[in-house]
Amino acid sequence: MGRILFDTRTNEILWSQPDPKGNAYPANHKTLCKSAKVPLNEREFMQVAETKEQLFTKGAKRIYRIVNGKPELKPIISLKAGKQISLNKNPELTIYANIENVHTIEDIPDKLIISINGAEVELRNLDSVYQETVEFETLGVYKIDVIEPNYKHNTLTVEVIA
Repeated sequence: MGRILFDTRTNEILWSQPDPKGNAYPANHKTLCKSAKVPLNEREFMQVAETKEQLFTKGAKRIYRIVNGKPELKPIISLKAGKQISLNKNPELTIYANIENVHTIEDIPDKLIISINGAEVELRNLDSVYQETVEFETLGVYKIDVIEPNYKHNTLTVEVIA
């Protein structure tokens, strides 16, 4: 079992630590707060939750979110699109997104915002598949990413050629 320290006001994961090997005791509230450098006057707002996985903080933040005081696997957004498009033939690219590992109806947003090299694009929800067609005007390599932090997601790279 691993342990996650989170702030009950924001549900933000502050620290995660796997159980020690051998005869050492697992980390408790006080030691996790010390490790996360939580000020003494804020420790009353911190809570510890257990996970099945043995993860450090970066891994826990990537995989989990806190819901009702418990760690829950984040829903997964799968982005799909072509890897390369040509400006001369067809400068349009259709981007699809699918949400997996959904726990509640609140996990399904009406719209999904992605970023293409920093520019925000809204994907429309069409029968539980999000999609939008984007027209490219300049050559280059474009990074497509999901902006929403409460979802685990992949990043796409698309090359626009002449």
